[in-house]
Amino acid sequence: MAELDNQTRTELEAAAFRTLVQHLRDNTDIQNIDLMN
Repeated sequence: MAELDNQTRTELEAAAFRTLVQHLRDNTDIQNIDLMN
């Protein structure tokens, strides 16, 4: 993979994190305990 500059990397990581958080909020019936350890 090509080297990303810090700004691009940060933006991609933030987008991935927001997607994960939204997924966890949308699926509150699923226990997410493994992610907390």
